Amino acid sequence: MRVPRVLAVVASVFLLVPAGTTFDVKVAVPVRVKVKPEPAKPAGSQVVAAQSGPSPGLNIKGTWQAPHWGELRFLQAPGDREVIGKGGGYDIDAVVEETRVILHFTSEGALQYSAELTPKGDGNILSGQYASGQMRANSKLKPIEMRRVLNVATDKSEPPPALNVDGAWYSPEWGKIQLTQAAGQREVIGKRGRHDIDGYVSGTRVVLHFTSAGNLAYSAELTAKGDGALAGRYSSGPMLGDSKTWAIEMTRQK
Repeated sequence: MRVPRVLAVVASVFLLVPAGTTFDVKVAVPVRVKVKPEPAKPAGSQVVAAQSGPSPGLNIKGTWQAPHWGELRFLQAPGDREVIGKGGGYDIDAVVEETRVILHFTSEGALQYSAELTPKGDGNILSGQYASGQMRANSKLKPIEMRRVLNVATDKSEPPPALNVDGAWYSPEWGKIQLTQAAGQREVIGKRGRHDIDGYVSGTRVVLHFTSAGNLAYSAELTAKGDGALAGRYSSGPMLGDSKTWAIEMTRQK
């Protein structure tokens, strides 16, 4: 074991002695020097990370829809509080607590909006307020509500698909629409002009989302109407209970 040493200066004489040693030095005026030992170092040099708190009670991983914000996509590992995401043209980081979600919307590294939300019902709706920049006590707050887009592929409450919409369709309202649906699968993807389409089939009901540059432009819900025809309603952005809707019909092209 290395014995720490210090430098003692006595009457201009330099002596290297073990720390903590008492010794006599013969000089014109005898003196006794006590060298203080070096302070003990803690065992190990690694910094112990602080224990994290209890796991968050919420997991918001997945796709959400928010009026005026469009489609928001979040990633959250099981048991983690930290969330990252994108949506509405912003990068998003968030912290999830037991019954609260804090969101920060940034653009090119600058904070644009902050939001605080709490779950409603079964946790598939988040409701709260947001502010420009950092949310402070005197911030002007506006309401915000987000609804989770359920993964029907694993949602057993949804009936299996009773029809297949794969192929080319035509709508008087929207023109040509191309849809792709694998046999026996719920998921639907497609294209309509500048819009990308994703959705699903549940029983005889078809739900479609039309997005542009990652933002939700329109939503539609249709049901089978005779052979090779779909009819229903569509809205701007997400289709919520109070959304203004318009009629839409689609016919399969042969």
